[in-house]
Amino acid sequence: MAHIDILMVADAEGILKQYGQPGSTSAPTTGPGSVQQPQVVDGSFVFFITKKGDAYANNGNWQLDVSTGTETESAVDIIRWRWIALDLGHKFDCPITGFDFNPNGPGKVETPLLRHYSTTLVVTDPTDATKPVVQKGIDRCWESRAVHDGTIGYNVMFMVVDQEGNVRMHTQIDPYFQING
Repeated sequence: MAHIDILMVADAEGILKQYGQPGSTSAPTTGPGSVQQPQVVDGSFVFFITKKGDAYANNGNWQLDVSTGTETESAVDIIRWRWIALDLGHKFDCPITGFDFNPNGPGKVETPLLRHYSTTLVVTDPTDATKPVVQKGIDRCWESRAVHDGTIGYNVMFMVVDQEGNVRMHTQIDPYFQING
């Protein structure tokens, strides 16, 4: 069984500049940008990236076409979504908070579940960039199983969070991805 890893990269600063409330350090409590009504953001602020062999079109775009299985076997691949802000967390992070899948589309995936895995992170030594340093960490991702080929329309909900832990905005994007067996 293969795993397809999808990285969602969000331009948090661009999202806040376009949709945020100037000077605010917290998300609205009602209306667009609140937890009850996440702000729908334009696709130009979010990019989905996967390994070259897993994408057959639109890699690095907000619409992603992935290949699962083969033409002779059913799509049983595990799909994992991870996230990061374009500034790599220096000012903001954009954790995914949930998904809403269109149940009427031809493609189907199981409801994604948030997973936590222990992992090893490799970073460079601050005094010598040519020397790797190993650190223990937690890998967080949303995981699902592809169960039927076809186009899948869905919403990805995510937060824009600053480095003080303030939720600046609740957002969503409505991409689709194509599962091609």
